Amino acid sequence: MIGPLPAPDHKQGCSVVATEILTETTHGDIAQMIAGRAERGWDLHLAKRQLITKTGEDLYTVPSCTGRGTYTVRYGSETESCECADYGVHQGRIACKHLTAVALLYASRRQGIVRRLSDEERLSRLEERLRHERMDDEERMELRDEILKLRG
Repeated sequence: MIGPLPAPDHKQGCSVVATEILTETTHGDIAQMIAGRAERGWDLHLAKRQLITKTGEDLYTVPSCTGRGTYTVRYGSETESCECADYGVHQGRIACKHLTAVALLYASRRQGIVRRLSDEERLSRLEERLRHERMDDEERMELRDEILKLRG
């Protein structure tokens, strides 16, 4: 067996969780990798679903957890993909957190579960997030700008 290869850092609640990808894995390892990405995808969906945008037929832009960029995700067609390093490392055999976040958004919209928030509700949630969530300066400024727009 060849030794571990370094993988991109993953963010969970904006704390770094380093991972290693082995060239040969067992079924248990794969199950853990899938579960970890599903959990991080759920976290991303909850924290930033309002920033996930549909940019074309089956194309979505998903913010990075760090707030330093976005990833293009193809979802809903026969081919699903993401341009992030994690998806590339696994060659699409395991969905990354960005693809999982889009899948959750897509499923909840299809089922009619997500209701439209009023401006007041959205403003309240964003202000609460600004007060309590750890984020870098750039992300904090973007959030403040969004709050100012809602305040009018």
